[in-house]
Amino acid sequence: MNLIAPLLNNQYFCTEIILDMGRFIKLQKNKQYFYSPRYYDERKERLEKRKEEIAQEMVEEKKILSDSNYADNIKGHMRGVHKYRQREEMKTNFRLVLIICALVAILYFVFLR
Repeated sequence: MNLIAPLLNNQYFCTEIILDMGRFIKLQKNKQYFYSPRYYDERKERLEKRKEEIAQEMVEEKKILSDSNYADNIKGHMRGVHKYRQREEMKTNFRLVLIICALVAILYFVFLR
């Protein structure tokens, strides 16, 4: 015991013992979380989407304008619109005739029989 007492009084020796003990005992470190908050801006998303759509439309318009047959395309388009309107008018006229015939038939069966 006489040999150990002077060693325990020595500050350097005590520090070395404590440091050596730290090598054998592993203490848990605090867990670190790398949380980066996310921010979603719906308005900005809609704006960017709209910008892309407009840019796409402009590219398509430039393509149409660059065609040498631009006037012919307009004429053809107008003819197609005219034909479409004629077909729609015929359909509505046909429906009107069918409704009138159905009403006449109903009136005939109700009042004349």
